[in-house]
Amino acid sequence: MADSKTSPLARLGFLTAEALVVFLGVWAAFMLDGCRERQVAEARRQQIHDTLRHDLIELDSQLVQARAWFDKNFIDAFLTPFEAGEQPFLRPIPLAATDGDQGWNAILGAGGLDVLDIELIQAVEAVLGTSRWIADNSREYNAYVRTVLVPELGAAPEAELFYDPESGKLRAKYLWYYHSIVATRDLFDRLQVEIKALRRLLDVPVTTVSAG
Repeated sequence: MADSKTSPLARLGFLTAEALVVFLGVWAAFMLDGCRERQVAEARRQQIHDTLRHDLIELDSQLVQARAWFDKNFIDAFLTPFEAGEQPFLRPIPLAATDGDQGWNAILGAGGLDVLDIELIQAVEAVLGTSRWIADNSREYNAYVRTVLVPELGAAPEAELFYDPESGKLRAKYLWYYHSIVATRDLFDRLQVEIKALRRLLDVPVTTVSAG
């Protein structure tokens, strides 16, 4: 009978066991590396969540103040009486126009695109997109104020300057004023809804991956 220590079958079994040990070692190292990578990704994700939450709280506070100022100077002073059939004057009050994409672009460029959920990315993009629309609308409004409204102030009594004496309607050349106010109001409303949606996503705890 062949010696079991030198049997081809016994040797094959030994090699199989040795290969299994090697495989398990490689697999364990791979899983450990994968777990560490997930931990790093979750830590990065948590850091981004914290940053976004901080910035969103600040944006929400600024939006409340901007909305209160806008409502006082444009909704209460012009839009509400205008839509009630009155003839309120058009005031050359400028609107602030700022863009805030730089920080978000930096986050995405630093690996945020790889660790954030698609839903969260889309929610941030929605907030920034509406903010850009508000800024673009404000720049267009300010251009009209500088080139159309300001040069003609004082050229005639304001009631005659802005409104047609026969129809009582706002002259066509000033309709941009009305449309700009309506657009800005609607964009503010939209932005408030999008901020609330984003805050709900950021309030969901980030899953922590354990190394054990």
